[in-house]
Amino acid sequence: MKSLNFFFFFIFVGTLSAQSDWELKKDKNDIQVYYRDAADSYVKELKIKTIIDAPLSTIMALLYDVELYPEWVYSCSTANLEKQVTDSEVYYYSVMDFPWPLWDRDFIAHGKIHQDPVTGKITTSSVAKPAFLPEKKGIVRIKEMNIRWELTPQKDGTVLVEYYLKSHPGGNLPAWAINMALDKGPVQSITGLKRMINEDKYQLAKMNFIDDFNTK
Repeated sequence: MKSLNFFFFFIFVGTLSAQSDWELKKDKNDIQVYYRDAADSYVKELKIKTIIDAPLSTIMALLYDVELYPEWVYSCSTANLEKQVTDSEVYYYSVMDFPWPLWDRDFIAHGKIHQDPVTGKITTSSVAKPAFLPEKKGIVRIKEMNIRWELTPQKDGTVLVEYYLKSHPGGNLPAWAINMALDKGPVQSITGLKRMINEDKYQLAKMNFIDDFNTK
């Protein structure tokens, strides 16, 4: 299975600014959505929380299956692993399908993974590297994107999944339009992840660099 350190979405915050507190915006279908103002941008930061009843290896196997992102990541039409540095460091490319008359967006992300040897918590970070590949005609390159996933094993065998996003889709989109739709894609992607996680190839997956700790 080809690997990636998504962590997409859509894509998938190295360091989030420490400013205003998170504000709960939605709580539906066991998915909580939080917003907060960014210190250096008019686009709000996003956090999503949910619980997944699966081993860490199962969740990571799905997040690593780059070429199948179009199956569950919202608006993702293309996803390719561009360079695998190590098991825990990759570069990947993705194209996001935007509605007409907007141009599609693409990004190249540099992803890294770390697992705490004591708690088992996995942290993945993906940062935009727009110069890694030449820009393509008719597609807007996303140049500002920081994504972080945190997977924390719980005592009951489930995993607390937290997704953080600080990004700008590029182009001349107004702030109100970006912020109004900020959580739509990530929420649908989390829903897709929870659906895909039940497939046998992920349920049975084992990753030699991931310790499942006390998850099932």
